[in-house]
Amino acid sequence: MKFIFLAFILSLPFLNAQEPISLFDGKSLEHWEGDPKIWRIEDKAITASIPAGKNLAKNQFLYWKEKVADFDLSLNYRITGGPTANSGIQIRSKKDASGHAAGYQCDLDDGKLWLGRIYDEHGRGLIAERGALTKIAPDGKSHILPFSNPSSLTRFARLNDWNHYLIKCRGNRIEIHINGIHFTTLEDYQQNQADLSGLLAVQIHSGVGPAKVQFRDITLTAFNQKKTTPTKKASPGIVPVDAPNIGFEKGTYDGWTQTGTVWSKGPINGDTIATRGRGNSTHDGDFWAGGYEVWNSDEAQGTLTSTPFKVTHPWATYRIGAGPLPETRVEILNPTSGAVLHKSSGRGQVEDMALNTVDLSAHLGKSIQVRLIDEHSGPWGHLNYDDFRFHKSPPDSSSNPAGRLTSSPLLWNLKANPASEENDITSTMFVPEGFQIETIAREPQLRQPIAFTFDSRGRIWIAEAFAYPRRQKEGEGKDRLIILEDTDHDGTFETHKIFADNLNLISGFEIGYGGVFAACAPEFIFIPDSDGDDKPDGPPQVLLDGFSLADTHETPNSFLWGHDGWLYGCHGVFNPSLVGKPGTPKAQRLRVNAAIWRLHPVTHEFEVYSNGGSNQWGLDYGPDGSLFMTHCRSSWGLGPVSQVFRDGHCWTQNNSNYRSFIASDEQGWNRTSSPLFNYFDSIAAYGHGEGGAGKQGSRSIFGGHSHVGTMVYLGDNWPAEYRGDLFTHNLHGHQLNREILAPRDSAYLSSSHGQDQLYTTDKKYLAVDLKYGPDGSVYSIDWHDTQQCHVNDIARWDRTNGRLYRMSWKETFKPAQFNDLAKAPEKELLSYMNYNNEWFARMAQHQLRQRAANNTLSSKLIPSPRLALFDASHPHRFRHLVALDATRSLGPSDFKKLLKDPDETIRNHALHLLTNRKTSDLRPYSTILLDLAKNDPSARLRLTLAGACQHRLHKEIRLPILLALANRVEDIHDRFIPKMIWFGLATNANEKLELLAKIAISTPLPLLRDSILWHFAKNDANQSIALANQFTGPSAISRSAAVINQALDGSKLSAPDAWNAFASKAGATGDAKTIAHIAKLNAIFGLAEKQTDSVAERAKQAANAFAICAACHQPEASTTGPSLKEISQVYDSKAAIIAWTKNPQKKRENYPQMPPFDKLDSRTLELAAEHLLRIRNGATGTPGTQVVPKKLLFLAGRDSHGWGSHQHFGGTNILATGMRNSALPVEVNVIREWPDDTLLLKQDALVIYSDGWGAHPANGKLASLKKFMDQGGGLTVIHWATGLGSPDAGNKTIDHSADPVRRQWRNLVGADFEPWHSVSRFWDASFEKLPKHPVTRGVPPFVIHDECYFHLRCTDPEHDHVTPLHGALPLPGIIHPGRAMDSGSDSAVDAVKKGEEQYCAWGFERPAGGRTFGFTGGHTHWNWGRDELRKLILNGVYWTTGAEVPEKGISSTRPSASEMLENLNGNPGWTIEGLQILLDRAGEGELIKWNQFSGAPLPVGPKLTPSPKKDLGPGLIIEGENMRILKADGTTQTQGMESFGNGIWSGNSQLWWLAEKQDASLTIELSVPREGDFSLYLAATKAIDYGIHSLTLNGKNLGGPRDYFQAKAKGVSHTGQIKLGETSFKKGKNILIIKAIGAHPDSVKRYMFGLDFLRLAPTK
Repeated sequence: MKFIFLAFILSLPFLNAQEPISLFDGKSLEHWEGDPKIWRIEDKAITASIPAGKNLAKNQFLYWKEKVADFDLSLNYRITGGPTANSGIQIRSKKDASGHAAGYQCDLDDGKLWLGRIYDEHGRGLIAERGALTKIAPDGKSHILPFSNPSSLTRFARLNDWNHYLIKCRGNRIEIHINGIHFTTLEDYQQNQADLSGLLAVQIHSGVGPAKVQFRDITLTAFNQKKTTPTKKASPGIVPVDAPNIGFEKGTYDGWTQTGTVWSKGPINGDTIATRGRGNSTHDGDFWAGGYEVWNSDEAQGTLTSTPFKVTHPWATYRIGAGPLPETRVEILNPTSGAVLHKSSGRGQVEDMALNTVDLSAHLGKSIQVRLIDEHSGPWGHLNYDDFRFHKSPPDSSSNPAGRLTSSPLLWNLKANPASEENDITSTMFVPEGFQIETIAREPQLRQPIAFTFDSRGRIWIAEAFAYPRRQKEGEGKDRLIILEDTDHDGTFETHKIFADNLNLISGFEIGYGGVFAACAPEFIFIPDSDGDDKPDGPPQVLLDGFSLADTHETPNSFLWGHDGWLYGCHGVFNPSLVGKPGTPKAQRLRVNAAIWRLHPVTHEFEVYSNGGSNQWGLDYGPDGSLFMTHCRSSWGLGPVSQVFRDGHCWTQNNSNYRSFIASDEQGWNRTSSPLFNYFDSIAAYGHGEGGAGKQGSRSIFGGHSHVGTMVYLGDNWPAEYRGDLFTHNLHGHQLNREILAPRDSAYLSSSHGQDQLYTTDKKYLAVDLKYGPDGSVYSIDWHDTQQCHVNDIARWDRTNGRLYRMSWKETFKPAQFNDLAKAPEKELLSYMNYNNEWFARMAQHQLRQRAANNTLSSKLIPSPRLALFDASHPHRFRHLVALDATRSLGPSDFKKLLKDPDETIRNHALHLLTNRKTSDLRPYSTILLDLAKNDPSARLRLTLAGACQHRLHKEIRLPILLALANRVEDIHDRFIPKMIWFGLATNANEKLELLAKIAISTPLPLLRDSILWHFAKNDANQSIALANQFTGPSAISRSAAVINQALDGSKLSAPDAWNAFASKAGATGDAKTIAHIAKLNAIFGLAEKQTDSVAERAKQAANAFAICAACHQPEASTTGPSLKEISQVYDSKAAIIAWTKNPQKKRENYPQMPPFDKLDSRTLELAAEHLLRIRNGATGTPGTQVVPKKLLFLAGRDSHGWGSHQHFGGTNILATGMRNSALPVEVNVIREWPDDTLLLKQDALVIYSDGWGAHPANGKLASLKKFMDQGGGLTVIHWATGLGSPDAGNKTIDHSADPVRRQWRNLVGADFEPWHSVSRFWDASFEKLPKHPVTRGVPPFVIHDECYFHLRCTDPEHDHVTPLHGALPLPGIIHPGRAMDSGSDSAVDAVKKGEEQYCAWGFERPAGGRTFGFTGGHTHWNWGRDELRKLILNGVYWTTGAEVPEKGISSTRPSASEMLENLNGNPGWTIEGLQILLDRAGEGELIKWNQFSGAPLPVGPKLTPSPKKDLGPGLIIEGENMRILKADGTTQTQGMESFGNGIWSGNSQLWWLAEKQDASLTIELSVPREGDFSLYLAATKAIDYGIHSLTLNGKNLGGPRDYFQAKAKGVSHTGQIKLGETSFKKGKNILIIKAIGAHPDSVKRYMFGLDFLRLAPTK
């Protein structure tokens, strides 16, 4: 790429750059200083080396003798010697007496580990990771903003070859670029640590050789230093001396007195408000008090009162947030009299804490107390508080505006606006030093600006949208187009005129071709003004119609004249339109969803230019013609900036409306981890994480998820460092984000510059667009209202306000003075191509196109731009290419020459222009285009060419070009090219499946191969498996399994012919995830999950793998090493054997030290470890011995009960994996539905882990199960699967032990979890009294906290054959007296009080044949991480097969956190790191009560964030889980619902009432802030065990009873919002009673009820 426009590549003339100087001439080390024994010249390069096997004792440096401060250092380096060779470049360093360099080290190695990182040799160590901008605050705290995946940067270094290294230092900022790729940025402001000047040096790192490093072509460009000082925090105030813990920084409530329960836990550590996506706490220090944060509800109440302390200063502040209710408040008290001196509540329904100032001058020298009061349990019935401080004078709010200037590292560089006006919003604005921002127009001159542009005279046209968000009745349009003009060129736009004032819902416009093009949905109009008198020539002409009004903030917007002469614009995702010229039939209209569209201004041809996106609102070009849009961040689109590619298919915000060839996942708001997404992602580096919608830090860092307006700055007023950067308004953050655009593969990478451009504390600031103008400064329009998104109540919009601002570099700003370009001579227009301000070039090009369209262009003009275009040294060739195209003068000879131009920007745009033409005109270029596909070095051009192959090239050439592109190995890592090739193949070769298969087999591009395979699987599973069988290599096989599984998810098919062959290949990869995919595909194909190797074959493979060890280890006798038998008794898990084999830790006394076998491949290590375990477990170790495996069938029920509970599929797979890896002779299969007899009767044992009672998979299958067990089959039942369903299970009055169905069940399992008798409670179940039994072999004593059922039913004669496998005594208090369905009974209470030990695990030797093992725990998924528990279960499962359990039991490798999370859905914010910490603690014996974390992020490790709540409609939302329960028959609890459908239930949770009987009732208090009539809506849940319920409010029936039953096959679903009618509410307390009326005949009669939320919508 010839023209690279990154800010960090350009020189900075305003910083007075010196001429580059060479620091090394390739001949001598003059001006360099170092040890001549180390440093020399070789190959005309500075060289240092360490010979092979030799050790360099310490780092060695070669210093350049001059000091440097701000500079660019450019050099080439080569490093050889392998991964241990290490070097670095020291900058701004000091040389100590030993010769060591103390300062910043820019690291380099072979690229795999250290290259591009920044290390501080002062002692701070590694301070900047590659792929990120690291900002270190004055206090040393680091803020990290990622812009690249560090692992993606490992491929850019050329091994054993020369590489380019560029270091840029500007003040506190250091950037590293390697081979043109941005690697690292550091901004270091740490006091007494940041170095701003010092010495340069190169280094070779100490260590053992071989290592060699060389440097050459070293040049330095110095600059006058520009130093940035972060915005200082306002004086924090004074902590009361006699109340040191007034801000909770001890991490306790020490010094405070509590009442009630709300403060019984805490204080809060960190910003949990941001974690749950509800803003930012803005707390000070580490700790603060927040009632909701502890309980995840508003139910708890109480007070928290400080110890008395003396008032030492006249002013005080504290932070307060949350509800505005008088019942939730902060009080300052007289501790003697109790008088309230001051009180305050939150400022609204906002969690963020604001600073509250109190005048205490009247109380100086007296004592006071602070009291926090929470007396409200309804919505927003909680309080956030922190940080009481004294002050000598009233704190200046402008010095610390909402804390953002100091809390967000992106705003540290901002200073108060020097051009602020009193009583104007500009006085609340902060800009970088040297800038100023002025208000150019405001109300009443300007109101409701929604779009603007400049005309050829530099006048500003603005659309005023008074109708938004609703279109007015025909003829009643209110919107206007106004014109502002600076007639005297003094920078003040003093004149104002109205061009049109009867427009209806205008959203975008542009000027040209004798009028104004405007979008006024549903119409696209043209307002003629051919004479340019600023008066319409007549009524608007409707060019197009059919634009939807479904979501009016996504109508056509952000108009932009393209470099090809078309008019471009945006269209949003939730506004599906059918567009056509007036009168066009529906079938012939163009469907437009999320898209970038374009309109030809002369022919009025309209097309979708690029598909996908969000509610994008902003569009602009970079200097090389690359097109960018900004939009909302979302889970699917990730970051805020996307590059727009012609005929591309981009992500959509709701993940829907894709073409059939786009692989995605099920629709929804949250991106999943599916293996293949072949739409285009955004180019934003930091994605949806930090700064994303609803993610931690979104408001404190980038501002929020909504981005409006796009500008790539190419003006001439701002300093050169800003040129080429992208700017976008952050709507919610009230700031202007600055993005770096860095070339990466075929496109750009957008990342935060780290220093934003604008911030204001005025919450009315809602900037919606920005552009650089003819004076080079930047103009922006401000809607100016506190209302933001999705506000459809027009009465809430403030129609009186609007602003236009100008931001300029104060030192060089001058108002623009120029002639009207519409009247300029053509020669003058061409001269504008050479202006530094791109505005003039674009406007001149626009004028040329209009003249060409009107046939008023002189033919004498043509040679001039052609000469400039074909002059390779001309700096503005691209502009002249656009200009020449504007004159319609490009001919075939021009294109043939341009397509071979050495500049990729010229070639690429020429290709774009050429392929805009009719396909019939392109045949003469076939040879050239095919040659480009095969040989062109530009990835950008290859992407454009691939895109043209969908429909813009003639058919004969499309496939040859695509085939050639598919073989370009250099695009293997490209983000877009493989996908664009697929788009072309999918539209041209859909019927040529044989050709597609050949491409998939031969292409080096994995993304393309995956897309073809996915397409095959979607259409024909047989063909997809046949194709996958032709792939080679573990990676391709593993990817194939994943992609096919994704494509077939949810299907039920017969197994393809070649399935067994592929399954075996997949199993041979040894990859756990691949095997899991095979298991899921087996379920899809109606098969059990099959072991990819037969037991006998795998045993043989294991013995063969161990042959490598046979030289030292014999089966029985010790030789060079200990015998296999001896070794096998030391280790009981595969992981332990592998770890020791790779790295032997100790030398046995009688044997020589074993060398490490860390180079063996993972499969060989696994098989060898299995061989040892077979010996340990008593299996034969002889290859070829016939092994008869035990066949185990694991039946996993559907998941239920929310996150981490009843995760049957995930838990089953953990147990099945443990059994598979035991090296015992077993074949393990996993199924999801009850097996037919053909499959079941072939098994040795069945394991059922599922829900029970009415949801039990064995319901109606007892005859089949009895037949299986009568022939000797074994059975294991886990948790609720211990209890079968029976017809009258819901009847409290009968003796269920006499039920014949239950009696038959007991005959099979030995012990029954019987309703109305057995007990289901969480308790600390002790397995410390373990009898001698095969199932307990090798099991150490342990305790788990789980819902372990007890008081099971066993009756004679079966009881004599049941062996309890432990004994434990629950606390009587956990059992409900009386008779409850599952929570207690009098008999259970009596038994425990008598000291009768209960059991939760048993073995049953069935007299009629077969063994049963039962375990009633297993509610909590995370307990499967306990080694002792897994051993007990695996022993029990194996025992039921009739086999002998090994002497030391069956050990299994502890699942990692990531493995525990596999096959689980609905993560509420748990991280792998946090879970691993807790699993490790549990593994060390700590009793973890996992259920306390079920619906919230873990308290350890980094935090993830659940999805934000969706818009539920207008009115008051009362969440079920936040309601205050006054009385309940049966238990109530908050239930996480994400596993049943993420984002479907509000907040992914509900109030769950476990009603246990008919006529049970639930009484709820609803608190309403005002009385009135409301339309009441109910959102609830339907499931198989839900009942028929009636609702009354304040004694009034809310309609009749409703049935919330849903058949098992439909699972659990949401009712949607049910309108219960209009009803009156009292202010304050209202009583809602829910009553269980009955149950559906087919239901599991538990009468449950799930309440998601109530919505109270005002009737007026």
